[in-house]
Amino acid sequence: MCRRDRIVTTLQFMALWLVVVARSFSFGDFSNNEVDALPVALQFFDPDWLAVDWYLNLGTAYRGVFNAITGPLVSVLGFKGAAITGRLVIHTLFASAAFAFLRTFRIHFAIGLLFLFLFLNNQSIVALERMTGGFETKTVAWPFVLFSLVAVVRRRWLAAFAAAGAALSFHVLVGLYAIGCTAAGLLMNRKTHLAELRDLRHVWAFLLTGAWGILAVFQHLKGGAGAGDGWTTYVTFRVPHHVLPDVWSGGLWIAKLVVGAFLVTLAYRRARCPRIRFLAGYAVASVGLFGAGLLIWALDLTDLLRFYWFRFPDSLLPFVTLMLIAWFLSRQVESMVRPVDVTRVRWMELALIAALTVPAAAEIASGLPDLRPGIRWANSAHAPMYDWISIHTPTDATFLIDPSQQTFYVRAERSPFVSYKHSPQSEADIHEWFTRLTLANGGQSPDGYGLRAAQRIGERMYGLEVEQLKQFRDVYGVDYFVGSASRSLPFPVVHRTGDLTLYKLD
Repeated sequence: MCRRDRIVTTLQFMALWLVVVARSFSFGDFSNNEVDALPVALQFFDPDWLAVDWYLNLGTAYRGVFNAITGPLVSVLGFKGAAITGRLVIHTLFASAAFAFLRTFRIHFAIGLLFLFLFLNNQSIVALERMTGGFETKTVAWPFVLFSLVAVVRRRWLAAFAAAGAALSFHVLVGLYAIGCTAAGLLMNRKTHLAELRDLRHVWAFLLTGAWGILAVFQHLKGGAGAGDGWTTYVTFRVPHHVLPDVWSGGLWIAKLVVGAFLVTLAYRRARCPRIRFLAGYAVASVGLFGAGLLIWALDLTDLLRFYWFRFPDSLLPFVTLMLIAWFLSRQVESMVRPVDVTRVRWMELALIAALTVPAAAEIASGLPDLRPGIRWANSAHAPMYDWISIHTPTDATFLIDPSQQTFYVRAERSPFVSYKHSPQSEADIHEWFTRLTLANGGQSPDGYGLRAAQRIGERMYGLEVEQLKQFRDVYGVDYFVGSASRSLPFPVVHRTGDLTLYKLD
């Protein structure tokens, strides 16, 4: 590659990186899942951080690689510093994977950048999944999924196996579904893409990078993966927005699914380019996953929806559909442009790139002040109380707080009795988690589902009777209660701020 080509490649990558960061970084706060993933990682690295915490000390083998990397980062940089650093890494990984994708499928950069921009603005069909965003396990796994896909297309089997294993170790479900779609895509294109026996010698790379994911799968199977009320609670109360079509409003998602399925099937049937046929077959297989989820839902096998059948296709299908359109437009441009028009087309491409990257750079510049050390994330009406708790209370204390508050770990750095956001991943632990929510709800089973149900629990928690609060103290060892300032209770008042009062449950 000559020097001019290297410069052009570098500038293109920088432009793509700017768009990815501007669309996905979320400068002003923690992302929804960072408030869970980062505390778990810190506790994994430093078990003495919150040694008495119930949730953080549950098994998280499926996050082992992420925890091992992120835990030390949080310990050194704090939650905010780790979130910023981690996001920079994963956004660079995703930008690299997307850039390799565009070059592998010969998509004109300006056209590919436009359609990537469109995808980043809405990465989900309906189940609220995403390829990139905050610093969490699935956003680390997705770039490796794309790297693996690109390597398979290029028949670089060592890289394909290694990237597939890395995706599996960072996020078991994303990795497993990617492997399944890859296998299906290869079988659907066996004349052009199926590996030869000698290529399988590279499987050691998958076994090496995917060892932790393979171990997590075996541990899950060994621990029992059958049906149960705990999993039904998890599906219908905790994550219905991800896995339960009953709660998906409107019918637009059906149109998106049908159109996407039609386009990828059409591309598989009609495209002459072997690489595009493989990509389309890969996406067709992901539609099969979505269909399997719908079938499980229709058969009322609710607990099986815990395997997030919609997770992989929910983001992959819109991504591939947009990239197929970008590929088609790239071929149209090549066939229509005459040699005398090349210069004009290049100027048009530069104008399009500038139209995307200049606002992206401006958006990043406007977000940078929110990263200053003096500005703290996770701000809320409860933040002053949480800040006071983080300084003036023992680290081994347990607090009864509004379960809908998601930032207690990252702001107060103390143990909550229960939090809606921080839900376990085994049936027995889900039972305990739901029992704790029920107790916080005054002993009544929570109404509805999702965050709104958690908010209603919080409202009722402020009205708990004295004897009920004593039960939290005597049975569960809860030390403090963050109650409403509008109500007086016969417990020592430790601190008041805003609408909240902190009681010591003596």
